[in-house]
Amino acid sequence: MESSIVGGIGLHGGMDTLELRAEADTVLAELVGAPAGSARLREDQWQAVAALVEERRRALVVQRTGWGKSAVYFVATELFPTSR
Repeated sequence: MESSIVGGIGLHGGMDTLELRAEADTVLAELVGAPAGSARLREDQWQAVAALVEERRRALVVQRTGWGKSAVYFVATELFPTSR
């Protein structure tokens, strides 16, 4: 399976990619109990979230313990329109 590059403008509930990224970071901040704007997904985490939410792809994230796999799935689930 080929990897896609996340970027440019995509649509998700009227949001472009940059707005979706900002919303994902806001959800992450809420998840970890940090003030808004103080938490940011790492680029690899963002690519996984974007694949799930923006591209509606399936994703299996295999990483070491402590990488933030659960955060990827929690943030993506919160961003799905049906979960709100």
